[in-house]
Amino acid sequence: EVLAGVLQAEVRCLCLDENEQPAALYGARPGQSAVPLSGDETAVNDKTGLPPSGDTVELPLQNNGIRLAVLQIPLETMNTISEADKQLVQSLSETITLAMDRFRTAKQKIRSEEEAAQERYRSNLLRAISHDLRTPLTAICGYLELLEKEPLSATSLQYVAIIRERTDVMTQLTEELFRYSVVLSVPLAQSLQEVSVNRILEGSIAAMY
Repeated sequence: EVLAGVLQAEVRCLCLDENEQPAALYGARPGQSAVPLSGDETAVNDKTGLPPSGDTVELPLQNNGIRLAVLQIPLETMNTISEADKQLVQSLSETITLAMDRFRTAKQKIRSEEEAAQERYRSNLLRAISHDLRTPLTAICGYLELLEKEPLSATSLQYVAIIRERTDVMTQLTEELFRYSVVLSVPLAQSLQEVSVNRILEGSIAAMY
């Protein structure tokens, strides 16, 4: 908007994402607010990433070698303005670049904080679920031990054995869930290694029977 007012000409800006790919295209005319361009106006040039609109000068806005956006200014306008106005355009471009860089940095920081908060919430939820499961399981195991000491018929002993087996499996799964929640809560360096998926599946299936 400021550049369009200074140059008294239409100015377009193609905003790029973090991968330097086109993300959004805006256009501004003198005395008007910048508006997003859509439809035929957003047909872009394969080389520049900007829409064709006659002869133009394209000014990349970049910081530390990373392109943030590309400005498109009519060539006729750039050829007719004074050196002082060209310096003003350069100064405004640098100001816009700094503002966009700060905005992107702030956005990335907010995203990182949100991801960290979600990870903490997920870890705390798993830990709470694990705790809520372990408490009644501990009581069940205690009553099972008392029941196993009682004189029972062969059928009752068979039922108790099945309950004991299922309870042990549930206890193991709960412990694994608790350990997983602990791992999530502590950042660890990843150490990748090859494993046999078949062997893991066999062990998991065997543990259920």
